[in-house]
Amino acid sequence: MTLFDTCDTLTENGIWQSQYDAGQGIIMVPLSIDVVNKIEGLGSVLAAIPANTTWEYYVYKRRDIAGASYWDLSAEPVLKFRVYVPAGQNVPVEFWATTRDPDGTGWNTHVYGNLPIIPGQWNELTIDLRVSTTGPVSDAALRMVAQLT
Repeated sequence: MTLFDTCDTLTENGIWQSQYDAGQGIIMVPLSIDVVNKIEGLGSVLAAIPANTTWEYYVYKRRDIAGASYWDLSAEPVLKFRVYVPAGQNVPVEFWATTRDPDGTGWNTHVYGNLPIIPGQWNELTIDLRVSTTGPVSDAALRMVAQLT
């Protein structure tokens, strides 16, 4: 399995961003690198959810690198990653992938559902991008991954 992102920086192999919809429009929320609560490497991506957030909050990674619009994940469609939710927090975590149609005419969202998170510990999760809750995802779509949410 190829390392996709060390999470030591917000700009490796794409750009990490976060936002929430406060009912009045999208509000961008800055992310940071946590060098204390990490499991390996130099750090982990820290998403501090604002206390007044009552709507959906998104943390996502986009392929915003000049000359490279998409990731080709067709050869390695299984992602493994770790998520930490502080003890005492009951935050549902979902995983989505957004792909571009091979002909470039539209976007598709592939939903993988709520992830099994145990607060207060690092959770290692595995997502097979070929099998979403909305049906199978083709190799053509996996060659056009634009965002992981």
